[in-house]
Amino acid sequence: MKLIQCKACDRPISPLAEACPQCGAPNSWRHPLIDAFYVAKDAIGTSRPFTFRSNKTKIWGETKAQAPLRAKLFAALVLVVVGLPAIAIWGIVGAFVAGAMSVVPIIVMGRSEKFSADLDARTWTSSNDVFWRPVKEKLQL
Repeated sequence: MKLIQCKACDRPISPLAEACPQCGAPNSWRHPLIDAFYVAKDAIGTSRPFTFRSNKTKIWGETKAQAPLRAKLFAALVLVVVGLPAIAIWGIVGAFVAGAMSVVPIIVMGRSEKFSADLDARTWTSSNDVFWRPVKEKLQL
């Protein structure tokens, strides 16, 4: 990675340095693609909102685990169709089984999606490349 100029003393420093080794001034440099990402973050078209963080050359983010409406409706349907007869037949055990069966779709369909990128090494990892495609394109990876 090429050196940058210290904003305080104009001497060359590593962009990864926390502070200038000559004058001690803090180094606030951040990869230009991360700066562009912060500017354009609201226009990135993902189907769910996400949060992200970054350091000088790395950026990572995730969505909140949120089950879609169809998972919640399916869970309610399972609870009614399976749960009521199970409660009538097996009592408390049936209630437990029905509750567990209705929670499974929400857990499975409500997982969070994650990504991480290292812009210096040009590497990308994600839990769902289709979901994160707009982010990956914005970071030019």
